Amino acid sequence: MMFSPALTQLVVNDIDTSIDYYESVLGFETTLRHETSFASLSRDKTEIHLVAGEEKHPVSHMELEGERISAYIWVSDFDALYKEYEAAGADFVYPPTEHVWGAVDFCVKDRDGYRICFARAALS
Repeated sequence: MMFSPALTQLVVNDIDTSIDYYESVLGFETTLRHETSFASLSRDKTEIHLVAGEEKHPVSHMELEGERISAYIWVSDFDALYKEYEAAGADFVYPPTEHVWGAVDFCVKDRDGYRICFARAALS
């Protein structure tokens, strides 16, 4: 399975708690850390930066069926990733869903409430 290049920055309440979730549940690896204020995590070509702070100000987001999306990541082996996250106990916002715009995705929620969605192209 190969992730596509992407980077998002999320403001989190506790760096250690967030790192634990992204590593143990979502399979990311910490590549850089500055004490308790910043961490860079990656999986394949996708990076997520975590910044400690009290208020959450995602750099950007999209609205999807009333849910705020903080990151939208295209993956090559969508079904295997879903099974991996099920086994790891991910907090799913919704299961694999085919949308009218031609994407199939599922969304998880991290410990700070951010929605991270993973998608593959819908089968025609």
